[in-house]
Amino acid sequence: MAKIKSIEYFRVKPRWLFVKVTDDKGGFGWGEGTLEGHSLAVEGALDEIIQRIIGFEADDIEHIWQFVWRLGFYRGGPVFMSALAGIDIALWDLKGRNLGVPVYQLLGGKVRNKIQVYAWIGGDRPSDVEVAAKARIAQGLKCIKMNATEDVNWLDSPSVLDSTVERLKTVKALGLDAGLDFHGRLHKPMAKQLAKALEPYKPLFIEEPLLCEHPEALKQLAGLTTIPIAFGERLYTRWDVKRFLEDHSVDVLQPDIAHAGGISETRRIAAVAEAYDVAIAPHCPLGPLALAASIQVALNTPNFVIQEMSLGMHYNVEAGDIDLNSYLKDQTVFDIHEGYVNAPTGPGLGIDIDEDLVRKIAKETEPWQCKEFFGPDGSIREWYIIFAYTKDIKNTTKMQALTSLFSLENRTALVTGGTRGIGAQMAIALAEAGADIILVQRDTSNQQTKQHIESLGRKATIYTADLGSRTAVSELSKSVLADGHDISILVNCAGIQRRHPAHEFPDNDWDEVLQINLNTVFALCRDIGAYMLTRTPFHGTESTSPNGGYRGSIINVASLVSFQGGLTVPAYASAKGGVAQLTKALSNEWASKGVNVNAIAPGYVATDMNEALINNPVRAEQILVRIPAGRWGSGEDFKGPTVFLAGKASLYVSGEILTVDGGWMGR
Repeated sequence: MAKIKSIEYFRVKPRWLFVKVTDDKGGFGWGEGTLEGHSLAVEGALDEIIQRIIGFEADDIEHIWQFVWRLGFYRGGPVFMSALAGIDIALWDLKGRNLGVPVYQLLGGKVRNKIQVYAWIGGDRPSDVEVAAKARIAQGLKCIKMNATEDVNWLDSPSVLDSTVERLKTVKALGLDAGLDFHGRLHKPMAKQLAKALEPYKPLFIEEPLLCEHPEALKQLAGLTTIPIAFGERLYTRWDVKRFLEDHSVDVLQPDIAHAGGISETRRIAAVAEAYDVAIAPHCPLGPLALAASIQVALNTPNFVIQEMSLGMHYNVEAGDIDLNSYLKDQTVFDIHEGYVNAPTGPGLGIDIDEDLVRKIAKETEPWQCKEFFGPDGSIREWYIIFAYTKDIKNTTKMQALTSLFSLENRTALVTGGTRGIGAQMAIALAEAGADIILVQRDTSNQQTKQHIESLGRKATIYTADLGSRTAVSELSKSVLADGHDISILVNCAGIQRRHPAHEFPDNDWDEVLQINLNTVFALCRDIGAYMLTRTPFHGTESTSPNGGYRGSIINVASLVSFQGGLTVPAYASAKGGVAQLTKALSNEWASKGVNVNAIAPGYVATDMNEALINNPVRAEQILVRIPAGRWGSGEDFKGPTVFLAGKASLYVSGEILTVDGGWMGR
């Protein structure tokens, strides 16, 4: 037997709180009492508890737990229970080390040899989710968890839920199971809708669909959905979970061992849950000590199903080179094999902490602060996970609001001329911003742009049409709209070039250039524009137009010869001059009705259309020396302007001819 000699705690990056208990014979054990965003409060609770239990027999873990719980009069809650957890876990580690056995042996031995694990993925667009999911597959995982939604009001447009379904479909298509974490940010009207929308796609569970402070609402929701409901990270004792078990409103309990009184109380919660046929999937987006303690309990718990781990999580990445394994001497102990982590064999928690590194990092670690979220009206929104880091927390929220101005999520764009050059990059940019793309091509032989868009996780559909035919263009618009595509972005980039001295310019070439470069542009603007004028305005844009809000954007491609005549291109100059004036004319009629019409005028760009100029060394040099940027443009230069003109960032921009020319027109 040995008495507690000292208890220390260490605040370490990224946001963890480690506890070390040392006995009077030199034995020691490590625990974790992390409570994200409230480290200072837990440290204060530890200070109060430590002075009460120094000198107690370290082996009397249950007596110490009951002493702290019952003889302080006030009990429970996240701060108190996290402080108690840090000490409790450390005492179990100490006892196991002193006896030379894993903690699970002290709990009665294993009921399994390995545990299934999952980890977080980030991203608000399906394309980002797909990349992150593939990375998790490469790590050996079979299951992931991700955000259900961004911040949502009490009652919001049902359209805000659409991206959730798309992200889940993306992950499931890769063969992964997925849990969706609501973080309690939804309120009952929206939670019911989202649960119903998700059911056909069979998520593994939905986590905290409502806050646990609404037990009656959770009970109602449980009766409305077949999806397993999971929660428990904000329940800290067996008494906290009792009502939900009796109400049959939870299918998977998720106690967090660092919040719920440590190993002692977590295993009691699991035992109570087993009596109600409820599974245990411990919550643990925390450090290695919390994970190691959770694994020890999981190995001994019959109703355990899956364990969360923070490997590579965004909060860890925020801290630079600190991750789940950084403080471990043996960094292979949590290795993943076919979705599982093997039972550790070492004594105590089965891991060894690099104490020198802990003490070094603790000297420079500031308290981690919770992030803050506000709606567009300034009202507070429920907390949710984001996947970008900044030391200025308030600026994070502002950056999110700014980023949303350029999001094209849940939008569909029709793009002509998208198989190569500027048009291909414009189409790809729209997809990268979240839009699905309809590509209008002469035939389907060129699949490069389509495949690129699909690799981003967006939909790409090819419609074939001869843009040199009035009839074909008319049928194109009818066909696309009849197929149910909700076009809110139109990009007219298709164009041809014919070069002849004006006095020798053939009628056929003149007609062909004018047909494709101007007549087709007008026809598509007219037909797709007519549809846009009937669209329901985008949610939240009602004040941007006297006729109900923003409905869509049209982007035509003009040219420098919209302003200058050019040489040996009279048909092209006439057509592009017409495009510029057409853009302004349509804007005059439609801007007040929520349809913005703008044009981009490229400068000299290294594309196939300018091949004759590029191959003329004299003319190419004359052009280059006049461009202030000192180079010819590339298709990549048109990505930013395209996304800007296609979305909410340009709501008050219409009738504009935006030159993207390296400064040419400024000379």
